[in-house]
Amino acid sequence: MRERINALGNVDIPLYEDDVVPALETLLQNSDPSVEGLVVCLLYSYKNPDHENRVAELAQAWMAENGIDIPIYLSSDLYPLRGDLMRFNTLIIDAYAGAPSRHVLQDVNRRVGENGCAAQLDVEAAPPEYPVLFRFKPDLETFYNDWLGRPLPEG
Repeated sequence: MRERINALGNVDIPLYEDDVVPALETLLQNSDPSVEGLVVCLLYSYKNPDHENRVAELAQAWMAENGIDIPIYLSSDLYPLRGDLMRFNTLIIDAYAGAPSRHVLQDVNRRVGENGCAAQLDVEAAPPEYPVLFRFKPDLETFYNDWLGRPLPEG
């Protein structure tokens, strides 16, 4: 698609909206029917997500008209940091593995709750540049004594 947002977040070339539908037709109508998601990663979108957001709006409208219901992943939503290749790779991995993993974790959370655990499962992913502030080691003895009501097993 023709468009360009520069490194400062300014629009150098406006999004040619007429390019979006032919790209969708190529990707979704004329391709493998097992396509499970649409990934959008435009240059410098972490500085200005307007073009990615507009592509998503156009894609949602077109997919609704064509009876296609798949998720749209935007790099500016998931990983709005500098580094286009890293952003793209992260987006691909999230689209491929993140969504199925979320369903599995939601199922685990539901099952744990059904068995009397009131805590919510919480999983976080930090970008590679995120500083490690501390390393947490669980207090297994307290966990066993206070939560499970029995002593920590030997070994």
